[in-house]
Amino acid sequence: MRLRLTFIISILFISHCISQNEKDSLQTIWSNTSLEDTTRLNALNALINDHYLRYNTDSALVLGNKMLQYAKENNDEKYEIESLITLGYIYRSSSDNKKAIESYSKGLKKATHLNDSILIARLLYNLGDGYHQSGDYINAFKFFQESIKVNRLIGNRSGESDGINYLGNIYNNIAEWQEAEKYYLQS
Repeated sequence: MRLRLTFIISILFISHCISQNEKDSLQTIWSNTSLEDTTRLNALNALINDHYLRYNTDSALVLGNKMLQYAKENNDEKYEIESLITLGYIYRSSSDNKKAIESYSKGLKKATHLNDSILIARLLYNLGDGYHQSGDYINAFKFFQESIKVNRLIGNRSGESDGINYLGNIYNNIAEWQEAEKYYLQS
């Protein structure tokens, strides 16, 4: 028993050390101003999503806003959208669906301006999720339907299936079991 406990503690300690090394490496990449902007922004985004989003949303929010500001200052519209998506995730993670929806809506407007179908599909889906979590099933249904259409157009079967599955979740939430089953089977 004592050997097993020592083994488990050792594994947890090693895992923490590896995670801390990755976190330090990502912070080093972000701080290195000689690297390309995209490389630095990717590192910051990974740092937020992998190390702060679930456990330290306050720090994630500070870094997310820093990422958005940097993208704006460098006129990187795609990364500005990615920053808005990340901020939406952070707000969603801290149960602030209203701000998540605002962030996704800003991102959708910019993605539509760029005519980037992949980002549009992601943002429509995220808006559907935000409205679903807020209990606004009518808007959630609308955004999931739009997401399904765009995903179908770009050939993203996984995204299409996820949207259809969420339509089933909406019907499940309102106790329309047969309709929910229809969507679940379709997804």
